[in-house]
Amino acid sequence: MNLPVEWLNALLGFVLTLAIFSYLLGDNPLFRLTIHLFVGVSSGYIAAVIFRQVWLHQLFQPLLNPQTDVLLRAWLLFSLLLAVFLLTKISPRLGSIGTPAAAILSGIAAGLMITGAVQGTLIPQLQATAAAFDPSRPLDTWLDGLILLLGAISTLAYFHFGADQSLRRRWWIRVLASSGLIFLGLTLGALFAALYSSTLTALIERLDTLISFFLR
Repeated sequence: MNLPVEWLNALLGFVLTLAIFSYLLGDNPLFRLTIHLFVGVSSGYIAAVIFRQVWLHQLFQPLLNPQTDVLLRAWLLFSLLLAVFLLTKISPRLGSIGTPAAAILSGIAAGLMITGAVQGTLIPQLQATAAAFDPSRPLDTWLDGLILLLGAISTLAYFHFGADQSLRRRWWIRVLASSGLIFLGLTLGALFAALYSSTLTALIERLDTLISFFLR
């Protein structure tokens, strides 16, 4: 008897879920096969999205369009040339050809990361800290601001590795670094709790979906 497609999908999902759960009994070939399958499907999906959204829509279609501006066409050809050079990094003999392309890519990535860190983390952190000391706000807001300011300063002091002539950090740097270690521990604990909670939520949702499907 031919099973509907939705039943086959549910059965496959149930088998893969059990294969993931088999890791509780120890590392085994079934778990590794499931992980490899997940990585392979994810990589194929990402490659298809990149080809469709980037290569096809943003590179080949503008290049083949006769109405494309000359400067834009030259920039697209230059980008395509860098991409071809970057593929030469696969070969040990031709890898030096792709070094300039890799350097440009690394520089752009570093610039985007630094800009994102400054605009998305540092500036909002400074604004939130300054806003906490607004005279029009209540006293408990000032207390939260002091804790936030102490956490930021002590965390930065923990990563301060400057040394004096005795090759030891000054005593006040060591005190702040000790406080920063506490704030780092609290932050990592909160991140782990959030990760564990989201993972547990995904697991409950998956089990609920399977149970609801087979009991309907």
